[in-house]
Amino acid sequence: MMKVLVTGATGFIGGRIFEELEVAGLDVVGTCRNSSEPGRNMVALDVSDHYAVDRLFADQPFDAVIHCAGIAHRFGKIRDRVYREVNVEGTKNMALAARRAGVKKFVLMSSVLVYGGGGTAAEPRKETDRKLPRDAYAQSKLDSETAAIEAFGASKVSLCIFRPAPVIGEGSKGNFARLVKAIDRGRFVWLGRGENRKSLTYVGDIAAACRSFLTESGTDRAQILNIASPPGTMAEIVCAISGELGRKIPRIHIPESFARFVSVGGKLLGGPFGRIGRSLETWFSEDVYSTTALAKAFTHLDPMPLVEAIKRDVRARIDQK
Repeated sequence: MMKVLVTGATGFIGGRIFEELEVAGLDVVGTCRNSSEPGRNMVALDVSDHYAVDRLFADQPFDAVIHCAGIAHRFGKIRDRVYREVNVEGTKNMALAARRAGVKKFVLMSSVLVYGGGGTAAEPRKETDRKLPRDAYAQSKLDSETAAIEAFGASKVSLCIFRPAPVIGEGSKGNFARLVKAIDRGRFVWLGRGENRKSLTYVGDIAAACRSFLTESGTDRAQILNIASPPGTMAEIVCAISGELGRKIPRIHIPESFARFVSVGGKLLGGPFGRIGRSLETWFSEDVYSTTALAKAFTHLDPMPLVEAIKRDVRARIDQK
């Protein structure tokens, strides 16, 4: 039986992967940062501590590693050096230890933020496109990819780097969660017509892709793959949320030209106004990512339609009330 180590196994993505692999019948060990959380098949680990990482691999043999542990994206709340210590050095520690221990397969969870912006429906962002990370978090994800690739070098380890679009699903947080909350509380206001398109990723699809990578024999030495559901317009996303919540949304639309003017002004002023400006910019942007390479690598993987992924996310929030 394949033995798999999943780092960050108490997190949103890592936890779903951990569950998926257990259901698939694999021998799974997870790591968490907080020493108060370990339990069955769970160990405490600070991935930035290379001595602790080395001890773990010395204590237990693993056939594969799925590295999800890291510091998530939080505007202005995390120092740049912390992103580097955990996301970059932590990945380097895990990759080097895995190589020395003879691990056969290694998955790194990265992000589409490495591109610095998405493409359009006509020209979606591809894995080979130029990388222009806009902040310390995005730079740390790009540097972690480089760290993993360099660590494995010419070894026989199969490396797969996933770049998910913003992830939704049962237990998601971030911008999508804030949008759901605004609609649910009647505080949503239309900005523009919502015609721009977005790629989102259902968390279950990431878990399924990881399982496929581990269980399928035909895997490349190193591959980098975007992962996302088929894109939809912001209007479709909002309507799917409001429909599942049973909430009406206002018909009045604030003109896009005015909202963009506010966005530019906010970014110039900085501080809290800058955050508002960036949020407005994100709202209006086209963020579409190609999944052609993913479909070619995993022919049996069928990403969940965007509307169904949204419904599952919203239903989970309703059930938690």
